[in-house]
Amino acid sequence: MQNEEYKKKWLDHELTDEDKIVHQSQERESLDELDEALKAFRPRSLNLSESLAKFDEKRNRRATILSARWLRPVYGIAAVGLLFIISLLYFTSDGTVNVQTQTAEKNKVTLPDESVVTLSAVSKLTFDKGTWADQRVVRLQGEAFFDVTKGSTFDVVTSSGTVRVVGTEFTVKDRKDFFEVVCYEGIVRVEAAQQSVELTPGKMFRVTMGMHAPLIASKVTTPPLLANESFFQSVPVEEVLQEFERQYGVHVTASNVDMKQLFTGTFVHTDRDLALKAISQPLGLTYTIENDHVVLQK
Repeated sequence: MQNEEYKKKWLDHELTDEDKIVHQSQERESLDELDEALKAFRPRSLNLSESLAKFDEKRNRRATILSARWLRPVYGIAAVGLLFIISLLYFTSDGTVNVQTQTAEKNKVTLPDESVVTLSAVSKLTFDKGTWADQRVVRLQGEAFFDVTKGSTFDVVTSSGTVRVVGTEFTVKDRKDFFEVVCYEGIVRVEAAQQSVELTPGKMFRVTMGMHAPLIASKVTTPPLLANESFFQSVPVEEVLQEFERQYGVHVTASNVDMKQLFTGTFVHTDRDLALKAISQPLGLTYTIENDHVVLQK
């Protein structure tokens, strides 16, 4: 029976026992309460629409309260389940730590031996805390500066080569077709491009397009990354512009620009216009900016 028909029969006192059975006891209770209220006001005119609206409101309120009470234990079960999943992920991670940065982002990471790694933009660092005592290996994708605790030793493994360190300060940069290691303190051993070389402070090792370059003296004595800067020494313009994109989260288009031309200079990570001037002026270029798109041209 439709709800409106049921209400009409009830108001006319024409309900049969069969009609009453199909409705829940809570609704019949609400109707009885409404009946008593109506009897008290029989002398006054009855607003049928208003009475029915109040009936519906009361029924809906009871249904909402009932639903909330029923769902309360469900929410509790769901919360416990979520905590269990998080705990499971944490305890089954096997001690592996992954730290990854996005464009225009840096991060500092402390290794189990208290060595500190400064991770540059669009880079990834991975190591295993659980096996650190027996296997000291750090895996790097991108660029990072390492300030190694005195007397501590570990390997930095990249896709281009391995750097072995003993209480030192150095920078490793491993990008597409470009691998560079600069030593600032102590001694660093680099194994890459079928070469095994020891770097002392002020020395730089580089592999470009798979070709190993002779050791050169670095023109910087302190890590540029710690000063929010990128330094390039005789580096192709293409790599310079790609690094600019990583540090500022923009897209660069170069028109009539020799991307193989070598560039020496520095740009800051904190001022986009100043950084663009530092790149464009030595190369005799002009630039325009539209939102996150930079156009360089002769």
